[in-house]
Amino acid sequence: MSVPYSAKQLNRAYSAYTPSTVHVTNTEMAYFYRRYLFQKAIAQVKATVPNTWERAKNWLMYLIFGTGYVGVFNTNEYGIMFDRVGLGGLNVFYQPSYFIVANPLITPSRQVQIGTEGELLMLQPTYSGVADLCIYYGDLLALAAETAAVNLQNSKISTIFAADSKSAAESFKKLYDSISSGEPATTVDKSLFKTDDRGQLVPGWLMFSQNVKNTYVVSDILSDMRKIEAMFDSEVGIPNANTDKKERLVTNEVDANNVSTYSLLSMWLENLQESCERVHRMFGLTKSDLWFDWRFPPDMTGGVDDASDRIDASAAGVRPDLA
Repeated sequence: MSVPYSAKQLNRAYSAYTPSTVHVTNTEMAYFYRRYLFQKAIAQVKATVPNTWERAKNWLMYLIFGTGYVGVFNTNEYGIMFDRVGLGGLNVFYQPSYFIVANPLITPSRQVQIGTEGELLMLQPTYSGVADLCIYYGDLLALAAETAAVNLQNSKISTIFAADSKSAAESFKKLYDSISSGEPATTVDKSLFKTDDRGQLVPGWLMFSQNVKNTYVVSDILSDMRKIEAMFDSEVGIPNANTDKKERLVTNEVDANNVSTYSLLSMWLENLQESCERVHRMFGLTKSDLWFDWRFPPDMTGGVDDASDRIDASAAGVRPDLA
């Protein structure tokens, strides 16, 4: 059973925070790229969780990166638990003062005071996740991929036919389908040919040819897709080569965006680790029970230091003599 909302209603709600007439919402390609980018973001953080949470570790990571926070609280039935919660109230610092647990297996629903009865594991100070980044860059990638696919399809044949009858037009459609599907040889009906003044058969159609080489932009689109993904990687803390420059690229220029790449992920980890410490104090846990850390610790030194590094740099297109 699906949610009782039509695509029209969903688009009306979606347009409130994505006011664009050009978007790829409600397409599988957009969802594919959103999921792909979301998993890339999650993969940068390594989580240590209690044994009772081990089977739910993926759910924990999806909640933290998707909604931005989870509530941690104690229950008589399951012990220390985490769950998706609703925030409420304001304390003197204008921060949420409690969260509401509404799980059908934890009855009755409860209101947990933050700081005295439960704590939040929080990704960002804004109480938000990375879904907005994944939606934005995922839609860009989907739109670019769709454009590349259309351009590839249009590059298979560069002729537009002008027929003098409906039957001839249908024959040309079948001819185009046959060529597009990759068949090595095709046939046409003899009636599509006419006899000229000299008694020879000539094509009975007009042709308009395109310059496919000048209109083939797939390579440029694929290059732009790599740049879009590199922009997303920089946003969520994934190391990437700063390689917009085409020639005379030196190692320091490749490493130039290291700090900006790690700054946002560093803030996320700082918030998560501070949240863990508050949970530790409240429930008597330790780092071996609950902790978040770098999956790939950053190397902020940069540069190429030894001969093996210079070989690797050369293979990557970096001039070792300028490193």
